[in-house]
Amino acid sequence: MVVILAALLTLVALSASALEQPAPPTAIVPTRDPFSLNAYDATQALWMIRRAGLLQSWSPGGSRSNIAVREVRAVLVEVDRDAPTAALRRRYDLLLNGEPLDWRTTYIEYGGRMVNLQLLFTYRNQYPPADLPYRISEEQTP
Repeated sequence: MVVILAALLTLVALSASALEQPAPPTAIVPTRDPFSLNAYDATQALWMIRRAGLLQSWSPGGSRSNIAVREVRAVLVEVDRDAPTAALRRRYDLLLNGEPLDWRTTYIEYGGRMVNLQLLFTYRNQYPPADLPYRISEEQTP
């Protein structure tokens, strides 16, 4: 009886997996220039930055400088009518301490390492900028 039940469950599992259709291929697109976020990601970025309280600015070959987070807010910069879904149409940038956030040179502690904010919020179906370091390593800073 147990063997029959196990065989039946196996057949059900196999037939269910045979019915699942693979996701259609997704085109890989370049990141937006200038970089901006949809509403959901802007909310996530605001939350992360406020919680961190301290960011770092760094460019390859330069030294790091700390940025104390006093105020951060999102501002609507455009409505992209060509976006594939309505959720991606409204595009936001962040103001950090009253100035536009420099996405390319701003890093936040994430998973115990300093990670670039632009790359952290680049979508899986986007090519990241080739010359942008994902993390700051100790070997890269003087």
